[in-house]
Amino acid sequence: MTGPAGVQEGTGNLSTKDADEELARLFLTSVLCVPVTVRDRRSGRSTYDLEICYPGGRRDAAEVVSTRTQEHAAQLAAVSRAGYTVDRRLTQSWIARVPSGTRIGRVRPVLPEFLNELEQNGITDLSSYRDYGPGMRERLHRLHVSSCLAYEPTDEHPPGFYVYPEATACWVGDGEGIPRFCEEFLRHPAQSDVLAKLATAGTSERHAVIIATSDQFGLHTAVDMGRTPSQPPDLDERVDWLWVITSQAPPALGCYWPPQGG
Repeated sequence: MTGPAGVQEGTGNLSTKDADEELARLFLTSVLCVPVTVRDRRSGRSTYDLEICYPGGRRDAAEVVSTRTQEHAAQLAAVSRAGYTVDRRLTQSWIARVPSGTRIGRVRPVLPEFLNELEQNGITDLSSYRDYGPGMRERLHRLHVSSCLAYEPTDEHPPGFYVYPEATACWVGDGEGIPRFCEEFLRHPAQSDVLAKLATAGTSERHAVIIATSDQFGLHTAVDMGRTPSQPPDLDERVDWLWVITSQAPPALGCYWPPQGG
């Protein structure tokens, strides 16, 4: 089943893990129309993340996990710390994109000289996927840069540059990859803690909630575009409900499968 989380609340200034849990809480509350609460993070016990509270006292457990990789999270954190770099050697405002996994701190010191050279040669839009003559593609590879694009500077952004991860793309398809991805993701040893917490929850039903982040672009885009799979996922016996929610500020889109399928 698919549907939007019909909420406009923000997640505020939370840690990544807390923001994932808050997004899941808002989404499940909107769809199930019952209170969903965050478990006590300071209890000192390794327990499931969310508790779903039904009328009559029934309680269900939900464990939240994201597809975010440590490498991607570290790169985004480095981009945020670096911000915009003003450099007097430049006359334009630039955006330089780097491949996934590139260390931002390695690229920033060597960029100004390279960007200045581009300006001197009248180049304002450079991509490693185009042919700019012998040697340029190799230079971009050595610099760990995939593209550079210049804009007219402004008072807010005088001559200088940003460094961002390059945009990713893949074939979205018809959504059939959503349950396949989730099956493999939950079976991976890295997610064993998710199943272990649900197995010991002691509740009527157990919910696995996957937050689809942008570094898993195919999954994120398929869910965000509302692509509905024709077949439910083959779930571990410790999972009764499966939820997949796009990682973005609410309102967000998601898919979910109840125990009876559909």
